[in-house]
Amino acid sequence: MTNLENLKRCETARDLAILLDIPYKRFSIILYRGHISSKYSTFEIKKKDQTSRKISAPYEYLKIVQKKLSVLLEQCLSEIENNRLAETLSKFQENRPNKYPKFHLVSHGFRKKIYIDSPYNFHSITPGIFTNAHIHTNKNLVLNIDIKDFFTSIKFNRLVGFFIQNKYFELSEEVALTIARIATFRENDKVIGYLPQGSPCSPVISNLFTAMLDSRLVKLCKKNKCVYTRYADDITISTNLKEFPEAILTMDENLIVLNERLIRQFETFGFHINNKKTRLANRKQRQVVTGLVVNKKVNINRHYYKATRAMVDSFCKTNTFVKSKYHVFHEPQIEDSQSLNGILNYIYNIKKVEPYKLLEQHDDYLKHHNEFIDKKNWESRLLYHHINTLNGLDKMYGSFIFHKKYVYNDKPSIICEGITDVIHFKKAAEKLGITNIKFSSFNSDYQFEKLLHLDGGTENLKKFLSNLKILYKSEVQLNLLNPTIIIVDRDGAGKGVITEAKKLFKNSWKEHSSTTVPTMKFLALFKKFYIFELPVVPFDPEKTVIEFLYNNSTLLNETMMINGKHLICEAIASKDQIDKKKVYSKISFIKNIIPKHESSLDYTYFKQVFDVIEEISTLMKTI
Repeated sequence: MTNLENLKRCETARDLAILLDIPYKRFSIILYRGHISSKYSTFEIKKKDQTSRKISAPYEYLKIVQKKLSVLLEQCLSEIENNRLAETLSKFQENRPNKYPKFHLVSHGFRKKIYIDSPYNFHSITPGIFTNAHIHTNKNLVLNIDIKDFFTSIKFNRLVGFFIQNKYFELSEEVALTIARIATFRENDKVIGYLPQGSPCSPVISNLFTAMLDSRLVKLCKKNKCVYTRYADDITISTNLKEFPEAILTMDENLIVLNERLIRQFETFGFHINNKKTRLANRKQRQVVTGLVVNKKVNINRHYYKATRAMVDSFCKTNTFVKSKYHVFHEPQIEDSQSLNGILNYIYNIKKVEPYKLLEQHDDYLKHHNEFIDKKNWESRLLYHHINTLNGLDKMYGSFIFHKKYVYNDKPSIICEGITDVIHFKKAAEKLGITNIKFSSFNSDYQFEKLLHLDGGTENLKKFLSNLKILYKSEVQLNLLNPTIIIVDRDGAGKGVITEAKKLFKNSWKEHSSTTVPTMKFLALFKKFYIFELPVVPFDPEKTVIEFLYNNSTLLNETMMINGKHLICEAIASKDQIDKKKVYSKISFIKNIIPKHESSLDYTYFKQVFDVIEEISTLMKTI
């Protein structure tokens, strides 16, 4: 049975409470004890035009009910649309078998992902400002209409009538009244309740309520060779005709006069058009739909993009930035980087830029840059110029993330060879009560690593180091920053990273002998970046990998029985044993072996590493 069928079977408020999985006694107390205004926190925020928007946010106990109702209605909306699409397809194919109608969404605001079963494949659409704008690209004329006070225009009595009379719902009066009571807000008994901005169920209910309006306007626009979409209260109508038909609008000199019939369609549902925001643009003007330029393709406003670039440049140099007039409605100063990260994510998603891919023909690149490349280490030398081969947006985004993660880190940041190193260090730090160190490794799922094709391992540490000088833009005094430290295994691969670092920073690197751990040394490479290898451990004086820091032969030599075979830990295995698959992984070592020896683990050599990190942090404060 579908969610919509389950909802339609409800006859009483008790039935609805059961469907929402809320005890009826609690449900009744939440809805009926006290005035509805006492269940909300009301405040105002400034809008772009400096007017105020009233937000009425429900308290947690009511918010839980509204969230459950929102999920249920979202599922019902999805089922309604799928059925409607199937009916449309069936009618279309009655006289045109094996042909398929063109399909585009009408409502794009506050929508979940929609799954569409097309004739060729099963795919999904995530509605949003991009999908809404994309429909209106490359049009001759674009008309923008704004609904005034969108949410607050959807009243309690209209919602009750909608849920009772709508052919898809046809709910009982008690259930319709209960849903309206859950969803609406009113300041006092003299006013009619309305959908509040701030409620989790306002978006989905507004989409359900305006579906009939959308349907009527789609028919009107289609009849007049126009295209219609809606994103919440933003209506867009576009056409390739030389001028809009009179059924849509007429021009009185430079004044846009919307057709009376069009206006009445809105008024029928209790909406009013905000005439101050009605705009008309031809292809020679900037055509904007939900904040995006659509003249030839969906794009970001160039002033917005340039202002963002200036903000990123300021952040990279000074760790501060001021919101531009294109980004701010109030409070001009941003104190953290999260909002700037959100702005860049927004631009990146709109522009649909794929992560940079390495040039397939390395040889061609080498021919043009022989003077810069040591062919014995051609890969790391190639990547020295790699950041400069990115396009403008990738370079800007990469520079921002680099400074956010590795320059303006709020505590010493440790870059490890791989994820297992991070897990071991975090566990040891927890046992030793150390909280002021951040451990990480490169992860190809993250945007910065995608841009530079970084993953775990020593070769990628070399790639990272080869880009440091190009990426680093900070002008902040070093003694005001925390160090970023690369820690490598004391083996051939780790020594290779240190050798490469000395080549890359031949004019700046300096070796220091640790004063807290006399057997250890560390290298100051460039600005705030350091590197050192793991300490010597008695378990194997010739080399040290992270697992050896426990200095426990019983732990390290323990085997695991898998598929009838005794396997040894990958950390102590020879290359031949690894090739013959006689080993269990380092992750298995963490999950299955470490817990057995929890009480006997010794963190002495981990503490040596932490002591050197603390020493480097102290040293930086004196620079």
